[in-house]
Amino acid sequence: MKNLIIITLVATSILGCNFSRSFKNKEADKKEAEKVTKQFFQDLKDGDFAYATELFGDKFYAATSKVELLKILETNEKKLGTFQSSELTQWNTMVIEGSTSKSTYNLLYSCEFENDSARIAVFLYKNDKDSVKIQGFNIESDAYLKD
Repeated sequence: MKNLIIITLVATSILGCNFSRSFKNKEADKKEAEKVTKQFFQDLKDGDFAYATELFGDKFYAATSKVELLKILETNEKKLGTFQSSELTQWNTMVIEGSTSKSTYNLLYSCEFENDSARIAVFLYKNDKDSVKIQGFNIESDAYLKD
């Protein structure tokens, strides 16, 4: 009887554990995130802002509505002009695989627009249920300081 209790306790403690592995800055993970950012930049170039909104995830929409996002994208185009090109200048990724899988990706781009240049930071995430989605982005440009 005592052995049965010990076996039950050991089995319960093993089953209650979360096993996971983490990976930082793997090239394959960067490429997975770049697929989304390349599509985002193509949508900006094409002026297809409605399609671009599909690249954003629930975490983004918890803070900002689709209508607000469309206004942001339209305002950026008015200020910066049409998107022309981008170059990835910095990146980092963190992927955790296991019972509670999640991934975060941070990519920084140097971008050229019709009227000015900008630095765009794109923050992406993925959990077990999702594909890679944009969680947020930040645009820095001197164009916003001009009238």
